[in-house]
Amino acid sequence: MPKESAVVKSIRDALKKKYGHQWYGIKIHGDQYTVNQPDILGCLAGRCVAIECKLPGKHARPGQLAILRLWARAGAIVITDASSKEQVLQVIETSL
Repeated sequence: MPKESAVVKSIRDALKKKYGHQWYGIKIHGDQYTVNQPDILGCLAGRCVAIECKLPGKHARPGQLAILRLWARAGAIVITDASSKEQVLQVIETSL
C-alpha cells in the first residue's frame, strides 16, 4: 500500500512539471502548530491553492474540512481528498 507522502510528492511534481515558474508550493508538515492545515499550500498564477491529500478511499477529517472551508472563503482553490495528480490537475484547470 502506498503512503500518503507518495501521493503528495506525485502531486507536487506534476504541478511543477505542468506549470513551471507559475507554480510555487510547499508541503506542510503536521505538528501541534499546523494541525488540520492542508498538505500542500501554494500559489499558481496569482491564485492560492490548498490541497488536502489522501490515499484512495480515505477522507479528510472534520477539522481539516473546517480549515479548507476557511481557505475557500478567502478565495483559494481548494482540493479535498486529492488522491492523484490527474484529479488535482483537472480541478485546477477548471478553476483558473
